[in-house]
Amino acid sequence: MSFFRAGKRCAASFGARALPPTMIVGLAVTAEYYNQGLQNYSTTLCDAAVVNNEDTSIEVPALVKQAEEERRKVAQLKNPGSFEKLIEDGKRLSSVDSFEGFRLEVQKMVTPHFYLAHSFMLGVKLPQVDTNALYDFSTHVVLPGNQLIMARMGHAGSMDGRIHFGLGENTLVKVIASLQPNAAKDTYQVDAERHGRDHSLTFRLSKGPQLYASYLQSITPGLALGGDTLFDFAEGGGVFSLGGKYTGPDWVGVAMLAQYGQICLLQYIKHVSPGRMALVADLVLNPLTLDSQTVLGAEVNMKQSRFLTTVDNGGKIAALLEARVVPNAVTLLLSGEVDGVKDEYKFGYGFQLNL
Repeated sequence: MSFFRAGKRCAASFGARALPPTMIVGLAVTAEYYNQGLQNYSTTLCDAAVVNNEDTSIEVPALVKQAEEERRKVAQLKNPGSFEKLIEDGKRLSSVDSFEGFRLEVQKMVTPHFYLAHSFMLGVKLPQVDTNALYDFSTHVVLPGNQLIMARMGHAGSMDGRIHFGLGENTLVKVIASLQPNAAKDTYQVDAERHGRDHSLTFRLSKGPQLYASYLQSITPGLALGGDTLFDFAEGGGVFSLGGKYTGPDWVGVAMLAQYGQICLLQYIKHVSPGRMALVADLVLNPLTLDSQTVLGAEVNMKQSRFLTTVDNGGKIAALLEARVVPNAVTLLLSGEVDGVKDEYKFGYGFQLNL
């Protein structure tokens, strides 16, 4: 038998002294089990691992599950935009750029990143200038990464300019200056905007000197809260505002409290048909005196035109029609404003040309 021969080999290792047959048999059995054990060692370990894996199950703690749910919620948060633009969408719908007389705007695209613009306006004498005609010439350089260089010159000698450039991936710096014939009216400012994944932070230093700061944070996928403050070093005082914005499936609500609670602004936008029709209600209230101003507006976008109209609590109605006569080339402007209480009426027409 093989195990008997194995026993003899084991016995030979003890020396030349003869051993009893019973001990030789015992050594043979031991050697045989040893060989089989070496062959089955790896299989035994794998089987044991499988058994332990099946029998041992570790339950994930409740706190870990809650942390994972919160992480998923945070991942859904988006940048809410800057606090200054909290009411921008509503103001665009509740403020009609009505004009009186004739307006002509011409844009010439020189290269994909550089274009020129001319603006003419003829009409009644404007209160801010001693003339009934205006002309502006501007140049624009638009580069990738929100970089912009713009300069504009007015017929009266005024000059405006701005430069936008990025610092890193999420920071935008704006340098803005306005030079007037009267040097006392010159203005300039430097802005730094930081747009994070779920928040926006803005700092501004302007002539005065004045320091402005704002912050807006996304709390949930639909809710954003923030505030801003303005400090005037010359007067030694400042003001602050608090506000929030909630975005629903087809509506947007905004609430702001400014000037130490003296101004309360409420805004509601309803997207009746996304991209086609939107309604807005804008309320500005002084809680101390209960003075208020309400504006209702509507915007309708059609295939070749855009119509915007507003009416306020004083009965003034304004409307603007932009009709694209030649798509991306010629746009007809028709503007009207009626104030029945003051018996004032305005009408204007114009063209926008893209060459």
